Formats: sequence, C-alpha cells, structure tokens
Amino acid sequence: NTTANDLWLGNIAAGGGDDKDYRFTTTGTNTGDSIDVSGTGGVFTADMAYNPFTNKLWQVNVGGDNCIYELDPVGLALTGNKICPAFGTSQRGLAYDPVSDTFFAGSWNDYIINRFRPDGTLLSAVDVELEISGLAYNPVTQHLFVLSNTDSTTPGTTGSYDVTVLDASTPGAYTVVGGFNLMNGATPVFGDTFGQAGLEIDCSGNLWVVDQD
Repeated sequence: NTTANDLWLGNIAAGGGDDKDYRFTTTGTNTGDSIDVSGTGGVFTADMAYNPFTNKLWQVNVGGDNCIYELDPVGLALTGNKICPAFGTSQRGLAYDPVSDTFFAGSWNDYIINRFRPDGTLLSAVDVELEISGLAYNPVTQHLFVLSNTDSTTPGTTGSYDVTVLDASTPGAYTVVGGFNLMNGATPVFGDTFGQAGLEIDCSGNLWVVDQD
C-alpha cells in the first residue's frame, strides 16, 4: 500500500496458514490488521497490487475462477468486486500501472504476461519465457520486474535469475533489460528451493520480495 507505506502478506491455508492477508510495517511489525480472503473460493491467493486512485488492493485468485479480487485495506474486507480477463491459465504475479490504468498478470504455468484493463479487456498476452511468480512495475522507467520461481543458483541466463527486468514501454513487447539474483553475501537467498513468491515496489523504488519457504 504505497499510500500508507505498509505491506500486505498472504498466509495461505494451502501452506498451513489461515487464508488471511496481514498488514506489516516496513520494519517487519505485524500490525494485527488482517483481511479474510477465503471467500475468493480458490485453492490459494497469490500476488497483490495496489491502486492508489481507489485506495484498494487487488489479489490473484488461483484455482477457483482465476479472477483478481478487490480488497479494502481500510474496511479490512473483500469489496465484492473482481476482474476476470480471459486468461489461458491461473495467474501468479500481479502489478498495476497507474499511468495507463492497466494491470499486468503472469503465471509460471505458461510464462505469459497478460496486460488488461479494469473492465477485464485483455490488451496483450506475451510469452516471456519466465516462470512468473511475482510482478512489480515502475511507471517512471516503465520497467516491469519479474520474480521467477526457479533455481537461481546458476546465474547467467535470463531464466535463472530471481528478478528479470523487462522494458514495458512498447505495447505488447517486453525487451529484457537485465536481471539479478538476491544474495546474502555469497549465498543465494533462495538457493535451489524455488521459494520465490510475491513481489512489489515501493515509492522509493525498493523491491519487496516474498520467500514462501
């Protein structure tokens, strides 16, 4: 939530949690605020994105209707609104572009990034050959950051990076700008455990990454 400068993290029942999203401060404090997302009816919920104009969160539903659902971070509830583009498969990553008022979604099932309007109109579907688990977008640079659920212990090829940076300035095309792995000194943060999950960007341009392991 870039308005409040805080983080929402999912706690899925499929992983032993309670199907609630919890609000954390950027210092790591659990505020106790939560949103029950079990009403989405899917197997689990995945990546989120924030719309600063409506002050609402959106979250991917996996294994149900595969739509994205609107959440109210103030009322702490699902709003009842959802967007259901004609995705070819269930999605994982989600990002929002406040300049064009469009969303990006992607999946590790088909490696496709879908761009769509809030009314569900699908604008493009591009195979980027990345196991997409999380997305974040910088509207100033028009860079789309892709977190890949992959083995990141062997850097050197596009698909082996934790984060790949794509140029999204040309509609329907994504040129690779570069990529990097997340390291703790000389040790990969994710190792070969395929722990890469959600991804977001804050107003300072910092990326926030979820390790689901």
